[in-house]
Amino acid sequence: MTDDMVQSLSVDPRSLLLEAASKQRMPAQELVNAVQALEQLQQRGNLAMLDGEWRLVWTSGTQQYQNLLKQQWPTPSDQAVNRGNIIQRVNADARQLETLVDGAIATLCVSGPFEYSDRHRLNFTFSHFTLQLRALPTLRLPMGSWAKGWLQTTYLDDLLHIERGDRGGVSVYIKL
Repeated sequence: MTDDMVQSLSVDPRSLLLEAASKQRMPAQELVNAVQALEQLQQRGNLAMLDGEWRLVWTSGTQQYQNLLKQQWPTPSDQAVNRGNIIQRVNADARQLETLVDGAIATLCVSGPFEYSDRHRLNFTFSHFTLQLRALPTLRLPMGSWAKGWLQTTYLDDLLHIERGDRGGVSVYIKL
């Protein structure tokens, strides 16, 4: 990111992302510029700060998804929006990671152990998949060895978490 990009932000990048989280909508290029500006600060916190529940505000999707859209990042005319009710739970003491997707008729959850490296990276293996349809019993299934990867924290403070994943995606979360 160039100094011109940082100067083009009328509000500090952190405030911009927190405002976007409350509005659940903002120009995508502004969001991308804010993410890049915060990542340049290299403020990555530690595992204790990562502990807790985080709500997804925005994600670029995987590199494969981005390629399907024929773009690496959203174009300036796009509006970035919240992708639904997606929660990431990090239990630092138990070294467990959960991702929950809560929809109108079902809740999906993947969970499993992780290791935390001094490079601010969660190396995870999702061991279980859970599906809860509102009126039916919970279905819990083991996952295969393919369900692993890493998430690299690129910015972290008491309210905001930005991470990049091994599949090329960028995600922005706020603390619950």
